[in-house]
Amino acid sequence: MGALVNALDPQVVTVGGLAPDLISADPTAFERGYQSGLMAFRRSDPPPVLAALHPDGPVTGAISRAIDELTTPAVLERWIAR
Repeated sequence: MGALVNALDPQVVTVGGLAPDLISADPTAFERGYQSGLMAFRRSDPPPVLAALHPDGPVTGAISRAIDELTTPAVLERWIAR
């Protein structure tokens, strides 16, 4: 998860499926692993990791990310140019 945070720079991380149960089974081990995967400059203020509020939370997040990507100025300019 630390590597994904390093790569994607999110403001918050949501997890679904079995992840919330795994995290709550040993939160100390999760936090240690999460922190060790982060780049040093992110360790002082990493994004929070929250359980999805709905079973479809990960899908909703993926859709949101896709919409963000599809509506960048560069993509919209290419679409208009077609």
